[in-house]
Amino acid sequence: MKNLPNSLAFYAQAVPVNSAKVADLEPGIWRFAEAVDLAFQAVLATPFGRDEHQKWEELRWRLLQMAHIDWIFGYHITTSGQRSMGLMMHRRAIEFVAYASKISNDQRADIYLKKGEDPGLMRKFKGTFQIPGAFKNKKNYGHLWPLLGAWDLASDWGVHANFETTAFRDIRHGEIGHQDDIKKVLAAATIDVRLGLWLLEASAKLLDEIRPPSDDAAKKLEASLDTYRAFKLDILEKEPYKTQLEFWGGSDGETFAENAFTEAINRGPVKPTALELVLSALEDGELDQDERERLCKALGLGRANHTKGKQKYM
Repeated sequence: MKNLPNSLAFYAQAVPVNSAKVADLEPGIWRFAEAVDLAFQAVLATPFGRDEHQKWEELRWRLLQMAHIDWIFGYHITTSGQRSMGLMMHRRAIEFVAYASKISNDQRADIYLKKGEDPGLMRKFKGTFQIPGAFKNKKNYGHLWPLLGAWDLASDWGVHANFETTAFRDIRHGEIGHQDDIKKVLAAATIDVRLGLWLLEASAKLLDEIRPPSDDAAKKLEASLDTYRAFKLDILEKEPYKTQLEFWGGSDGETFAENAFTEAINRGPVKPTALELVLSALEDGELDQDERERLCKALGLGRANHTKGKQKYM
């Protein structure tokens, strides 16, 4: 499937064909992914153990279902050669888990569900659910820090229209296409399955808070951990997987993703200054003539001009 132009028909084939090829070339990755998926299914299928449950409990369970689905699609999209698109799905899966961790009563559930209808609730949502700022408390949210660090990286590398997102694509005959270097795809799949295990562990913890743990789910969760350990040993000396596992860490202290989360917290949001906003508005012609004249005079920019239908300052 190399050297074919981008097209709807091509990518309709690329996802199933390339994803299956990854499973054939490195069965350990598929076994690990399947173990995570089976454990996820068992965790989510465990009943509440009572006929009635509160709204927030139902909502938390539903968000974790969405996290599972997005992880599945992200894995298949990544293994088809579309790494940046896979990161988009995984970022949302992380958000579902993070938001689920904040939903601990019906009031919080209403903030999440009705934030689009009420400006007051939207302000509360941005304060209570904001990633990463609302997750600084290590005692309550430290177990989520690897995920939230991955969320920050996925934002830059997969979600936003940054130049970095082009790094995961090949350029052939002057055309940007999917990633067809199988070693790079396999390395990305290694990260994705490790991320799936983090999502699974966090989801199991959150659901255990609202219903009795299931023996079946516990066994499958442990089986997924056993598969990860075997997988890690199997590929420990293989490149590029060794680098990826070291890059994303494991259970040995702080991970790279945790460090990324800490850096995001310390960095804080980068906001434009008032002057930068005004200059941008002037350049884009978003102000009328009187507003431009007043602002240019106040800022010492000279007289506002109108040239060939485009508003400028000089």
